[in-house]
Amino acid sequence: MRKLFFIISIIIVLVDTSFAIDRRKPQFLTEPSYLIVPLPWSIPGIGSGIMLTGLMGNIAETNVDVFALKIFGDAEGNIIGVDDIYIIPETIYFNFFYQDFST
Repeated sequence: MRKLFFIISIIIVLVDTSFAIDRRKPQFLTEPSYLIVPLPWSIPGIGSGIMLTGLMGNIAETNVDVFALKIFGDAEGNIIGVDDIYIIPETIYFNFFYQDFST
């Protein structure tokens, strides 16, 4: 068992890691984007209405994303979220999410 452990340890130390897979695209993109979509809905037993969804991605060429969803009609509600507010760049981030629904 010790011999096997010793051989595996030597292999791990001596193996060249230069053949590891490289990223072809950057992981943290900062190209701004936006989306606004009206979505009509009708669900038996709940009712019908319109849902409005919006997203602003990578605000001011940072990684911060803001999204919101508003539901109008027989059921009403709100969702608001803010993603990727970095405390330590590309390491630790903060997210905010709020949800409120009523039927």
